[in-house]
Amino acid sequence: MRFFESGQRVEFQPPSDFVGDEGGSGKKRIWKYVGIGCAGVLLIVGLLMGLGAFRAVSCCSDLVDVGKRSIEANQFAQSFAQTVYEGKLDEAYAMTSEAYRKEVSREGFDQALSAHEQALRTSPPMVFNIQVRASSDDAVEANHWDVSVRFAPPEGSQMVVMNVGVGWSGAAGEQHFAVSQMSVERRLRDLTAEAPAQEVVALHRDLRSGNYEAAYKRLSQGFAGETESDGFEAFRAFVAENEALLTRESLEVFRVEYESPQRAVVSARMSAPEQPAQVVGFLLVGPGAGWNWRVESILPGPTVEIEAVQEVEADESEHEAPAIEE
Repeated sequence: MRFFESGQRVEFQPPSDFVGDEGGSGKKRIWKYVGIGCAGVLLIVGLLMGLGAFRAVSCCSDLVDVGKRSIEANQFAQSFAQTVYEGKLDEAYAMTSEAYRKEVSREGFDQALSAHEQALRTSPPMVFNIQVRASSDDAVEANHWDVSVRFAPPEGSQMVVMNVGVGWSGAAGEQHFAVSQMSVERRLRDLTAEAPAQEVVALHRDLRSGNYEAAYKRLSQGFAGETESDGFEAFRAFVAENEALLTRESLEVFRVEYESPQRAVVSARMSAPEQPAQVVGFLLVGPGAGWNWRVESILPGPTVEIEAVQEVEADESEHEAPAIEE
């Protein structure tokens, strides 16, 4: 987590007994695997229900196959968007279907992306919606997926959304995924409506009301000690040490940065009457088995000159943007 004071970068870490290793314990990794499995099951059911033609499937393996293929289609769309983000447009164009390339030339492909080049180059992509279509009313014949991928900067009220059509086609034994459609558009973005930000707002509400048990339930598995009571006591000690800051009257989320689909950093300004605003960073992980986002660590920061922060971040984004191939 990075905070800035007078234009200088300062790093803050919470107490060592409160935050575990970045990679998490073995127990945490097990939860991760379980989460993937449960997420896959939920995705399968959700996708099939979305078809509007859910019916009994004679063979369980058919259901498993279409669910697995849907997850792979999601991963393919993410890979395509990542390739665009890295500026490898030759590789991205090669991931499109033969039918698409007959309709859209390489020049047309580049033009479709050029209008949003800055956002596509500086904001890592993340899939946030997927819908499945079938060639008939039989759910197990799913062969096309409409995937929405967003390129959202950490701050601001706008984001770019890439709508990708992913098809599954080819002769028997030679089937493969390919991008059959692509469009890019700009949409409004509400930072406070995003799941990680809402979890931070809810945590702040619980802390202000003194509902520490509810607040503790919003923490990730990484916070747990040898026993649940140990973890709760460490949490209470941390809150007591930082209570004056964490229970301030106002919390304003101004930045949500996704380091990966399962890892986000939320930055918020904490304000109180007649006191300078301070920034607090919240590292969240998720989603997982039976839960959405969870707070992994809380990083109290210094009083911040907001204009200096924006200037430094702008300079960094200019230097870190990957180059687009000609």
